[in-house]
Amino acid sequence: MKIGTKSILYGIHCPPIHYIFTLWAWIKLYGIKLELLDPRLHFCILLHDIGYWQKETLDGADGMFHPCLCAQWAGILFGERWYWFCLLHSGKMVDHVNKNRTREMLEPLRDPSKLYYADKLSSALYPRWLYRLLSGWSGEWVEYCIDHLEKKTPIDKGSIRYHDEIVWYQLNESNRYHFYVFETWHKEAMEHMKRRAYDTT
Repeated sequence: MKIGTKSILYGIHCPPIHYIFTLWAWIKLYGIKLELLDPRLHFCILLHDIGYWQKETLDGADGMFHPCLCAQWAGILFGERWYWFCLLHSGKMVDHVNKNRTREMLEPLRDPSKLYYADKLSSALYPRWLYRLLSGWSGEWVEYCIDHLEKKTPIDKGSIRYHDEIVWYQLNESNRYHFYVFETWHKEAMEHMKRRAYDTT
């Protein structure tokens, strides 16, 4: 089973669970306002990550396009505003849209939607035990950890391995191995998510 499907069925992006924490994050960021009575908002919060279904990766070449499915549904049902609201909940999608504008002098740069910030904060609101349980079942934390390591230098990318809840890797031109366990990765990742969530200026 592909990791995107596992994430939707019983992982971090399982809609009923992710909905609770994303809604909680929305309230923490934006307060209790009349917009919470809008069913369109709840539709988007519930299903914004449904596009992970059948994806081979979470942040890779296919996974980065996961916002498109819910955005298409929202656009058809509710109009263009809600299309962009869903589509731009992902930083990678924001970058992709801005790099591929067709009328660079007329089409404005797109900013992340409000859902982007709530989505980032939602990860940090999961109790650590629940995040570990869900991301362990689905394998998500390992993919996120390896993706994080591959962006570092000077990692020998071919040396990254995972076994028994430990990710280890080798520095280039070094015989020493370095290790990541869930607790180490989770602390760093959630601090990063919080910084992104509150960077709303």
